[in-house]
Amino acid sequence: MSLFINAKEDIVAEAVDGLIACSGGRLARLDGYPHIRAVIRTDWDRSKVALVSGGGSGHEPSHAGFLGPGMLTAAICGDVFASPSVDAVLAGILAVTGPAARLGVTPGQVILRWQVQLGSVPVPKSATPERQRANLDLFGFELTDAEVAAISALARVDGRLFGGDPDTHEEM
Repeated sequence: MSLFINAKEDIVAEAVDGLIACSGGRLARLDGYPHIRAVIRTDWDRSKVALVSGGGSGHEPSHAGFLGPGMLTAAICGDVFASPSVDAVLAGILAVTGPAARLGVTPGQVILRWQVQLGSVPVPKSATPERQRANLDLFGFELTDAEVAAISALARVDGRLFGGDPDTHEEM
């Protein structure tokens, strides 16, 4: 039996890639792709209510097909017959409701700017030229004191942001 897919583990990512490629720039991936398969409209009116939906990708990432004016603002795509991760759902929600949405920047830019405002020197890593440019574009906006405090409050009690073992994982 022949299939029209390259590899079953890549079918959702490839379907999302194809959808974005055909969108004429009206759709974009959120940071964390392909682990976080969240697709967002680039042309949505931030003064209006945003609508986010998502779910498993039965035979295709179906929710992504409903992105557009008068429809979804963001779609969170899970694996085939599996719900999206909590991280992916949160990324989608924050992209349309948090500082990134208010400022018209990416969630990644918000985190880098947060580090700058705390006095840190972030050293982001990316192989994508578009993301490299975004990582450098941190000084055309500023987070409010409340936004800095809210992001800082996400840290763990021990001061670490992630659950990495301090003996093997360094956080800056």
